Amino acid sequence: MTTKIPAPSPAQSEKDKGDGAFKAGNFPQAIGHYSAAIVHDRKDYRLPLNRAAAYLKLGKNEDAVRDCTTTLALSPNNAKALFRRSQARVAIGDLKEAEADLKILVKLQASDDAMKKELEKVSGMLKKASEPRSKQPISVSSTPPVVRRRIPITIVEPETSSVTVPPTDQAPKAVPKSILKKSSPMIEEILSPSLTALPVNSTREAAPPSEKPPPPPVQPAKPVRVGGGIFRANGSQTVFPVREVTPSTDSASTPKPKPKAPLVTKMPANLFDLNKVWDICPTADDRFHLLTTIPPSQFPAFFQNSLEPGLLTSIMQTFFDVVTSRGDDATKGKVREYLNALSTVSRFVTLLLFLSPAERDVARKLLSVLNSEGLSPIWTKTL
Repeated sequence: MTTKIPAPSPAQSEKDKGDGAFKAGNFPQAIGHYSAAIVHDRKDYRLPLNRAAAYLKLGKNEDAVRDCTTTLALSPNNAKALFRRSQARVAIGDLKEAEADLKILVKLQASDDAMKKELEKVSGMLKKASEPRSKQPISVSSTPPVVRRRIPITIVEPETSSVTVPPTDQAPKAVPKSILKKSSPMIEEILSPSLTALPVNSTREAAPPSEKPPPPPVQPAKPVRVGGGIFRANGSQTVFPVREVTPSTDSASTPKPKPKAPLVTKMPANLFDLNKVWDICPTADDRFHLLTTIPPSQFPAFFQNSLEPGLLTSIMQTFFDVVTSRGDDATKGKVREYLNALSTVSRFVTLLLFLSPAERDVARKLLSVLNSEGLSPIWTKTL
């Protein structure tokens, strides 16, 4: 006679899946399974303890400290919880708290030399961090200063245009009258008596500039009478004929109203296409219609591990708007069906746990207008 082996509980089933994912190195998936197990059983200390180990692998040290503290509340003086919390606190920088955890651990396991060495290591780090730092002297660079060379600049004065007449003992000869008669007026002006009257050993300097006659007074401009020529005072002109422009009633000149986004009747190929069309849908009815093109049974394969809190909150807000605007039981039943489909998406429980308070309010507001009968317990237990 064979004995029937009882089926494992939901919490144990999720824990086994989490252990398998942890051994395979898929730590995010392991966290999701452990979180689902905690929803079913919050008294099993092994679940937050295992999730803390996965958090440590991902470097989420604050979450690891929180889960280890929960484990110690369920199982006081748990050696693994104390050691993992000390590791997380060292990574955060809380050396004093990490030292306190290791001291408790050494008292519990006095024969464990590895724990003693870990305590000495953390105590040395704490002592080194508490020592006052000596001021380092400011090092002066030995690079010699840059020497700037000064180049003298000589200013050269322009040469004067004075003409020096060489000294001579003889008086200048007079220009023959025959040359003067044959020369032009320009030559007569150059060979003026002033040049011949210069004394010996004298210098002819440039003549002083002659005084310019004052400019004539500016005459006031005569007023111009508007209206002459081809232009008129009113701005019209006589060159081109004036054409009367009548307002056109053509529909092309009037701005067309912006067309509304058409309702999508085809299922999006992937999550990227869904996000792209989701943002241009103007109303909640359009978004609801877009979402219903995806069969509920395909939600796990469609969203996979890529469902984000922002999109989930927008979906819940759309459900709430549609239910409150329509109010019929058929719409509520359809929304309830899609909420159950969302609860089957990978790491959905973890997604609910990390919702912000405002996003949780949207979910609670939606659940308040729906009948919880037939709804997945993940929604009611997590929120």
